[in-house]
Amino acid sequence: MYIGDDQGTIWVTQSADEEYDDNCVILTFQQSLLQVMIWGCIMAEDKGPVVVFEYPGGRCRGLNAERYHDQVLEKALYDYWVEKSEEKGLVLFQQDGARSHTAKSMKAWLAQNSIKLFPHPVSSPDLSPIEPLWKRFKTIIQNCPHLQTSIGELKAAVHEA
Repeated sequence: MYIGDDQGTIWVTQSADEEYDDNCVILTFQQSLLQVMIWGCIMAEDKGPVVVFEYPGGRCRGLNAERYHDQVLEKALYDYWVEKSEEKGLVLFQQDGARSHTAKSMKAWLAQNSIKLFPHPVSSPDLSPIEPLWKRFKTIIQNCPHLQTSIGELKAAVHEA
């Protein structure tokens, strides 16, 4: 998650003889350099687990199939999927086309655990039901009373949101 989406620019002008008025000023969000990567899932009226990834960050050190497998599939998704499958019957799993999701090892793990995929067109976030929730999620974090100044504070804000 990268906090600080561009919300557009609003200009307030005043004539030379006009007095400065604090009511005409809109406070702006100070963009943080802190970033975390998050995975989450939803199902109908239910929200599933949220994972804040643990990884070293930096170029070529981000999310890969191994981290996705260890931190999401094994630790978060599987138990949730089993619980919901027992409760509802057939449950299909939808994910985007990220490389970590489409690796051969991930496809094999899903097949081995009988998790069937709901088709999702590549590069089509507009068709993903979770995208509006990510936007809302960011808004909640942006509206926190204070700017997060450490990864720990940002992670706490994520879990609170």
